[in-house]
Amino acid sequence: MGDIRGLPTQEDLEEIKERWSSMKREKCPECGGKGLEIVYGLPTPETFEKAELGEVVLGGCCVSSFDPKWQCADCKNTWGEPEEE
Repeated sequence: MGDIRGLPTQEDLEEIKERWSSMKREKCPECGGKGLEIVYGLPTPETFEKAELGEVVLGGCCVSSFDPKWQCADCKNTWGEPEEE
């Protein structure tokens, strides 16, 4: 990690940013509960199974650019912008 001067490179900074971002999103900003990813579109059998196990939340088939990315497992609060593909 870092360049010849010991400073982080742009690639290092992007990796750190992504790690921090994913950790931050997974906690509910309201109650601190576990954030579950909201999956949009037609779910696969595997996605249905994950939803039944409480690992993801099904968000429906109609997708917009304003749909939240996370839902709290405890208080059902939703937050986060969907990641661009």
